[in-house]
Amino acid sequence: MKSRATAITIFVFSMCGGAIAETYNPKFQENTVPFLAEVTGATTFRDVATGKAYRLYGIEGCAANQYATAGNQKYLCGIQAQGWLISATLYNAVICTPVRVEKDVTVARCASGQYPDIAQEMLNLGLAVMSPKAEDQLIPEYAKVEGDARKEFRGLWRSEFEMPWTYMSAAAR
Repeated sequence: MKSRATAITIFVFSMCGGAIAETYNPKFQENTVPFLAEVTGATTFRDVATGKAYRLYGIEGCAANQYATAGNQKYLCGIQAQGWLISATLYNAVICTPVRVEKDVTVARCASGQYPDIAQEMLNLGLAVMSPKAEDQLIPEYAKVEGDARKEFRGLWRSEFEMPWTYMSAAAR
């Protein structure tokens, strides 16, 4: 699939009163070729054929050994999210639009079979939370979907849990 980037000419008026033509060409990333994914975490997976690692853009999930408590019942919230991600990608091709690369992991917006935006669906189900990083908060719909999940007490939002970044920071110490 070719990039749909188009050049836009912007006229900038200089202090001298003359017009200077400046070309702006957004560098949209191309989608990946559809691939089968091996889930490696609550929001991570890798391409089975190439081994390339991916993380879903805009969200954070519980660590595999992280607990949440619903009433008086403890459960591994990272395992729950990872299980859902496995079911969303198993036997389904995944296609991603890369956003950036961090430490050899491609951060991307991804889709599979029945989910046009896997991260958004995880937010909708309360299986993940929005990332606190400014560069991961560029999709306003994610905030709305997470807010709805909170109001309706879906998934993590009906439980007591530590935010994933707080848990991981404490676990690293």
